[in-house]
Amino acid sequence: MLKDLVKLANHLDSKGLVKEADYIDRIIKSGIWNKFKRSFKELVGISNVSECSKKCALAMLMLGEPVRAASDDKCTKKGYEYTASVNEKIGILNTLIDLEKSGDYKEYRPKEIIKKYLKDPRHTVNFYSRAGTGETMGLLQSLLGLDVVSEIFMSGTGEAMKQRAVNQRLTMADKPHQERECADRRGNQIPCPPQV
Repeated sequence: MLKDLVKLANHLDSKGLVKEADYIDRIIKSGIWNKFKRSFKELVGISNVSECSKKCALAMLMLGEPVRAASDDKCTKKGYEYTASVNEKIGILNTLIDLEKSGDYKEYRPKEIIKKYLKDPRHTVNFYSRAGTGETMGLLQSLLGLDVVSEIFMSGTGEAMKQRAVNQRLTMADKPHQERECADRRGNQIPCPPQV
């Protein structure tokens, strides 16, 4: 992926996007990429979390938006954290919590990344119900405080439920009304009148 970053920086330079190319050059030169790789090797020991979840969590913390957008790796690609399965999303959240608890990543502000991740409206009700139970909820409460977690979950779940209702309404509107059966006064089946 380092070769890809160099290619991207050169491409951006050729297009006249000097500011963006310099940003990627700073990432390469500052050693963030090497720290990212070392950190991933350390995280491999975390159990019950897929490698993809670990990579994604680290990328969310350590790699900037332009680098993630240009990534060929699906796990580090920008937006993966919202399109993954619920289990992967919980794994990403648990990894972010572990990174915050370790204290080694304070400069990347993992607590802020966790809040931002939880507040994102792209999460489903299933995500909030899974994250709101068991060990994950206890860790979130100890990390962020009960008031903050309650507020995030109430607003996030409300948004997710509203989105689910809209999606169901759209789905119902698309279905033909074959389920209705109409009958005259004698009980004989007749064609149903159109619904208003």
